[in-house]
Amino acid sequence: MLKTSSDLINKIGIALSSLCLVHCLLLPLVLLIFPFVEDYQPEFLHGHFHELIFLPILLVSGLAFIPPYLKNRKKRLIILPGIGISLLVIESTTHLLGEITPTVETVIKLFASTLLIYSHLFNIKHSSCCLEHSDNPKHL
Repeated sequence: MLKTSSDLINKIGIALSSLCLVHCLLLPLVLLIFPFVEDYQPEFLHGHFHELIFLPILLVSGLAFIPPYLKNRKKRLIILPGIGISLLVIESTTHLLGEITPTVETVIKLFASTLLIYSHLFNIKHSSCCLEHSDNPKHL
């Protein structure tokens, strides 16, 4: 059950980052086992999946992580997602410049996605903890 709209935003962020993670882990295996699958991939997705999902991840992450940080000023709420987003930006930039191998690209995306998933889960836990404290008169 969603307690706040930030829970919904965090769950959307988890879904987007999980989609990226699953894509990076499973697509190489699927193509290895069924190489013809690549021929049936829609043209607009061919090699552009991460470019298409990058902006939604960036927007949802901004909505999920910036407001709690501004409210509480706890650096742990922004450091890990900041590292994850920074890694995605670095990977996207180096990919466009052609200065990175596909293996390194995948490792960076896997690590960044995992960091973002963990950060969204931590954010949900932290926000529910804060809600419990705000309902308790001792913590006001």
